[in-house]
Amino acid sequence: MTDKDFTVYRERYVTLSGSIRGGCLHLESFVYGEDYDSEKYYDFSQEDTDKLFGLIPFDDFINSLRSGHLIWMEQFLEDNDIHPKTFCY
Repeated sequence: MTDKDFTVYRERYVTLSGSIRGGCLHLESFVYGEDYDSEKYYDFSQEDTDKLFGLIPFDDFINSLRSGHLIWMEQFLEDNDIHPKTFCY
């Protein structure tokens, strides 16, 4: 897969975007509100990126994220034994 930047969704207080660099998927989630701020980062190894896109094509993954958001993704990853590094702020 070629290197690319993409935005999954951008709403008033919520943004999910990412990139693929060197065969590795990176996702960034930002939630900003009056009472709550959160940043979460997902860094996939090349092995996990290959496994993910071997199970579901990139465009289908993005469309599923748009409809199910991070809750869908985290369950999908757990069900398929894919464990990206995550960082929260």
